This record gives sequence, C-alpha cells and structure tokens, in this order.
Amino acid sequence: GVRPSFFTNLSALGVGGEIQHGSLSESTFAWSIGTYAKMFRVTRRDMINDDLGFLDGLPTMMAKSALRTLSDLIWTTILANGGSFYASGNGNYQEGAGTSLQVSSLQSLVALMRTQRDTTGNDLDIVPKTLVVPPELETTARALLNSELLGRDDEQPTGNPLKSIATLEVESRISNSVKFTGYSTTAFYLFAAPQDAPVIVGFLDGAESPIVETFGLDHDVETLGMSFRCYHDFGTAFGDYRATARSKGAA
Repeated sequence: GVRPSFFTNLSALGVGGEIQHGSLSESTFAWSIGTYAKMFRVTRRDMINDDLGFLDGLPTMMAKSALRTLSDLIWTTILANGGSFYASGNGNYQEGAGTSLQVSSLQSLVALMRTQRDTTGNDLDIVPKTLVVPPELETTARALLNSELLGRDDEQPTGNPLKSIATLEVESRISNSVKFTGYSTTAFYLFAAPQDAPVIVGFLDGAESPIVETFGLDHDVETLGMSFRCYHDFGTAFGDYRATARSKGAA
C-alpha cells in the first residue's frame, strides 16, 4: 500500500505572480488479499428428509458466515496491534489512571485525534466520527453521547460537551476472550471518517459481497447429493495511525 502526503500549505502569491512548488512524499506498508472459502454437501436422502426446509436457508447462512469472517479478520488486526500501531509515540493511545470510559478520557481521546499533525507541523484537521466500544461499555457510551446534561458538583456551565461528538458502534469482538488476542472489556476506540483510512479493507476486483454457489444432483455422477460452496477474497491492514485512537481503559 502507498499512502501519499502533500506537504506544506499554500503560500501567498507574490506580486510577481510566481507560484511556489509544493512537495509530495509517500509511505508504504505491506498487506495482502487472501481467499476464504467453505463448502457443504448433503445427500439426496438428507434433502428428502428436510421437511422443515432447513437447507433452503443454507446459502444465506454461508454468506453471513463470510461476512463474520471478514469482521473477525478486521478485529484480529486491530486487537493484535501489530507494529505498535496504537502507541503514545504515535499520539493515538492513552493508558493509566483515568482512562476508563468517562467524560475526561473521551475528551482526551478526541483531543489526541484533533491535534494530529504532519511531519512539518501542519494540522491535518482530522475529525472523530465513530466511537467503538465492547458491549460492556454500551450503556456508558450511550449516556456520554446522548445525554443533554452532565451531573456537576461545581459552578461550571451545565450541558454535555460530548453530545453527538461521534456515532456509536458496539463491537462484541473487542471483549471476546475466547477467540481474540488483545481483548478487553474496558478498552474503546475512536475512528475518523473512512476516507481518512484508519483501517484498510480490500477486496479482489472490488467484489465486496461473498460468492455462494449451488451444485445440483447432476454435478457429480459419483455422488448422489447436492453441494454448496462460498468464497470471498479480502484482506485488511492498518492505515493511517493519525485517523484513529485507542484508550486502554481500566487496568
């Protein structure tokens, strides 16, 4: 992958009308697209005995399985944090006391994203769009993003400065201790818009939907049965570290 960067802001045009040249640089990262597939075969006897029509829903179930596989791959990448993508040195990570999901920690995470700059100090104007939390934090997150007022014990102005600052997504894979390395019930993530490319997902030839195929009784003369197969070509990788931020949450 190639991530281009156009350095320097525009310059004021002098009286001579000469436009100054800017500079373009790039950073690269390696990733790949793989093929994921599964098949299922039933005999003619199974088909005859399927009085409930269970097999009729098999193609839909296989397609849903493909989409789950893609989501698993995305969050395997994010939670593994390869290459220390989320790190204090990148300005997109916070940990320690006070980083559990609350007003102050979410404010800090938003500030980390808004203050990201390029190598020459230019502000990148990255805006938070989506807050992603595990199910254990859903109620707290909804309260933070949707409440009109926040309780206070001082003489500060009332109101909720975080109301609607981002949309909310609840992702159960974040806290799935059975399947994912790096899981957490208290961590939460902030993502910018897709065009800022915090995480990259690619598909072969742009085919974003899985392919499900059905083969009838006449497909294989040696087997009296019916076959189904599903396959999908996709891959994922980290994109721009400045377009996402993570809070470790409570220890």
